Amino acid sequence: VEFDSQTQMEKLNDKLMFSSDKFGTNVFKKYICNEYDDFIIEGNEFHTLFVSDGGDEEYGYKFKVTPIFGSDFNFTPYQNANNGDECVTNPNPTPDPDDDDVLTPECKTFKEYQGTTISTMESITVSSSHPYCNDMHVIQDYTFNAPGVVGVLVQINPQSVMESENDSLAFSYDREGAHPFKKFACNSFHDFVSEGHSFHLIFDSNSSETAYGYDITLTPITNFVFFNNYGAKGDECL
Repeated sequence: VEFDSQTQMEKLNDKLMFSSDKFGTNVFKKYICNEYDDFIIEGNEFHTLFVSDGGDEEYGYKFKVTPIFGSDFNFTPYQNANNGDECVTNPNPTPDPDDDDVLTPECKTFKEYQGTTISTMESITVSSSHPYCNDMHVIQDYTFNAPGVVGVLVQINPQSVMESENDSLAFSYDREGAHPFKKFACNSFHDFVSEGHSFHLIFDSNSSETAYGYDITLTPITNFVFFNNYGAKGDECL
């Protein structure tokens, strides 16, 4: 993988990742600070994930991918490549002097939109960062388009925890979250079924304390017998 020299993102706020799975749970290379290095991916398949926030726009990325055949390739120049740039390998990256709003990549104020389409009947796990950050507003869209899917079983890991009453985790059929069909704000989580094959997960945190966050397993279902597992519309705070 060879990067073009004009590749440029908004430092610290946008990110380019390379992962062995399309959900980004196994990221092996990540760039946040515009310090790109050419590298080699083992195997014959990978996934590119790009996330930008609501701030400044930049040129974007351009890279060349070349398949490698045989054992005569010179791997030496690539053997010491890092798993990312300064913002990934250094816990205290150097801020961009031209960006007055830069925060560390671990805790930044942002609005993140991600869309994920799952074409199989396999379960997937979605998680916040651990711990999550202050002033977050995350919207993640999930669509399960395998034939016969009538709903999605949502199972929230018991270790999931948020700042009670101030932070919230909601599930909605509209992206704006104006009418969520399930919302948690007091850490009284319960498993439930989302009707249909798509929904939006919306997570908000305020500027005070943070906590571990959430881990959620999503499983597509084809049998209506699960639909007696709705429970309340939310927890005790609602």
